[in-house]
Amino acid sequence: MLVALVLARVIAETGSPAPTLDDGGVLLIKRHDVVIGDACDPGMQDAGVDASPDAADDAGPADAGAADGGMPDAGCETIAGDAVTLMLQPRFSRVTTSGARFALLLVTPARPIIETKPSTVFEDLASVTAPEVRIHETKVPDPALGTRCGPSGGGGGCGFSAAEPDPSWTPPGLGDAGLGDTDGGFTVDTVGPYQVVRAQPADTAELASWLTSLSYLTLPSDLDAVAPYITRGYTVVAIRVAVDGTPSGQLTPIALTWPGAELKLPVALGSSTVASTVYIAAPGRYELPGASVPFAWRTSFGEEGFLTRNEVVLDGNGNPDDDPIAVRVAGDPIVRPSRDEYVEKHVPVQDCGEASEIGCGCGQCNARRPVRGDWVIVAGVVALTLRPKRRRRPHTQLTIRT
Repeated sequence: MLVALVLARVIAETGSPAPTLDDGGVLLIKRHDVVIGDACDPGMQDAGVDASPDAADDAGPADAGAADGGMPDAGCETIAGDAVTLMLQPRFSRVTTSGARFALLLVTPARPIIETKPSTVFEDLASVTAPEVRIHETKVPDPALGTRCGPSGGGGGCGFSAAEPDPSWTPPGLGDAGLGDTDGGFTVDTVGPYQVVRAQPADTAELASWLTSLSYLTLPSDLDAVAPYITRGYTVVAIRVAVDGTPSGQLTPIALTWPGAELKLPVALGSSTVASTVYIAAPGRYELPGASVPFAWRTSFGEEGFLTRNEVVLDGNGNPDDDPIAVRVAGDPIVRPSRDEYVEKHVPVQDCGEASEIGCGCGQCNARRPVRGDWVIVAGVVALTLRPKRRRRPHTQLTIRT
């Protein structure tokens, strides 16, 4: 029972068992002045959005793709003001029938643009928000490595610590794959490995009729969960997945982008309470109610370059009015977890010859050696020899008259 069961419903097709969703990733991105499509005026693309197609970068594993493919025609679409992207990557398991087909049923506050993203997105997020590893190294003299004079030789107990560089990560941009859905009806669109339908049914009866026409089996509990969102004017999204001969797998990340400013998770759609990790990329630090935040850091220079990791329990048994909304924390305080690792490095034994007579501690072997006494005597003789001679004054003869 994990994230995907809170933000989505799984509905099976006739004659095909629904899989069990094991886990998933969630990413929210707060954008501004979104420009999508190669056909847009180049001047409009200065809003900081990557307008190059990227949805075809990763079609996902073969077992998660639909049989038919295709790419919508390039076009242009803009979202003035604020926009929100919700990205999911559910995993499935215990699919015993080859060729099983099912769908993820989601809701969004407005009609979304839908794309797929590279499968490494959530792996990268987990890596960049992981604890910083601080290495503490101690040099241990090892006779088996010989001797050496110099700071690199080290001495017992002389060590140093090294920290990792600041974390760096840039949210994925928007491409053209979400375009092509312009009729606002029940048209089935192909997006990467998925078949997608977006609609705003008037009520659950219309939704049930729509899903039945697509050969989906729905339970009364599914319709009851979607009903309050329909009354609030949400768009219902069905994303069809085909599984071919693999008992388990990871779906290609699905990104839904719509106009709006609220970073709100529709958890009332689900049917469970789940401990979840929700990443938020925005202009500053955004937190969900009751979340623990182990990581908050600016990972890139873009407008949505501040990344916050929220560890939170999402309750899928509530009311849509109680769906959690992330709010900005004043001052955008940063936090980054860390852990220490202590290692020993064997080095040659430190031996600085005569310097050892005065002690040769860590990093002191290159210090100036003591001056020999006979060198001092020689230097003094040379200095006296080369010293300029003083001029003698003329003697004055004194005559005494009688």
